[in-house]
Amino acid sequence: MRGSRPGGETFWWMRRIKDAEREHRCVQISLDRLIHAARIDSQVIVGEVEFLDLLVARDALEGTYIVRLFSEFETALREYLRFRGLRLPASTEALINKVRDLKNIGSRIAAAAHTVREY
Repeated sequence: MRGSRPGGETFWWMRRIKDAEREHRCVQISLDRLIHAARIDSQVIVGEVEFLDLLVARDALEGTYIVRLFSEFETALREYLRFRGLRLPASTEALINKVRDLKNIGSRIAAAAHTVREY
């Protein structure tokens, strides 16, 4: 994986988030091109995939991407607490709150993170 954590790299988590962004863009471009090609020639679709499946995948892509980004964000928070030698909370809600309290993060930002978590 491009953004895996090399020894001692402080901001490895930023690279992983940017990697996820690039991967999303690659999938988006690929789906757009495949949908365009399938409109011209349905034979480009193979296996049990149907044209409608491509449209559903395209429509769900943003949500999938948000879940992936949040997963990377959550991993970064957990790694931060490990680095500090602190106990990891069992829930993601408690994880966000713990980092919020440690770093004096504003309530609006924390609330936004919880909104994404609930999504």
